[in-house]
Amino acid sequence: MADVQTRRQQYADATRAALIDAATELFVEQGFATTTVGDVCQRARVTSGALYHHFDNKRDLFRVVFETVLLNTINRATTESITDEPNWTWVVEGLHAYLSSYQDLRYRVIIVQEGPSALGWADWREIDHRHSLPPLEGLLTALMDAGVLTPQPVGLVARVLCAAIAEAALAIGESDDPQAAQTGAAELLLSLCRGLQARPD
Repeated sequence: MADVQTRRQQYADATRAALIDAATELFVEQGFATTTVGDVCQRARVTSGALYHHFDNKRDLFRVVFETVLLNTINRATTESITDEPNWTWVVEGLHAYLSSYQDLRYRVIIVQEGPSALGWADWREIDHRHSLPPLEGLLTALMDAGVLTPQPVGLVARVLCAAIAEAALAIGESDDPQAAQTGAAELLLSLCRGLQARPD
């Protein structure tokens, strides 16, 4: 019986993953509004019943896709920026890693272009902050504790930086020359962050 349950769970997990992958591809290719549940099921090669077993509706499926893309980006940016002990390189590498995400088509379409309209602005902002702010606050706390940054209210600093990074990244996504826009945005954000650097006594 245990083997049967295990196989059943493996099948369910594989089906859910296939639906998320198919939906991600279609939302990028066609947008949220144009993509139908039938399109997703056909791409994933499953029935509509299988989709509704895992997700309440198309919006619920998009929310999972949104969070999956967002978390993958945050994890990658955090991993690439943290090296050894807390130092200024964390700030430099973290900004570059996050801003480079906006040149990724999946991130740009799912998070920036489709997210606000598909989820609604309030839900889009709540999900983004729920996943983005804690790791950023953790990095800031470590940098402040190590004396790299001047002690500040961590929550406020995180929200201000998050807003600034988001606006800079939007400019990258809208630019005709994303690479040049990324370089300029990184330089601007680093200039702002230098104002937080701890000064020798």
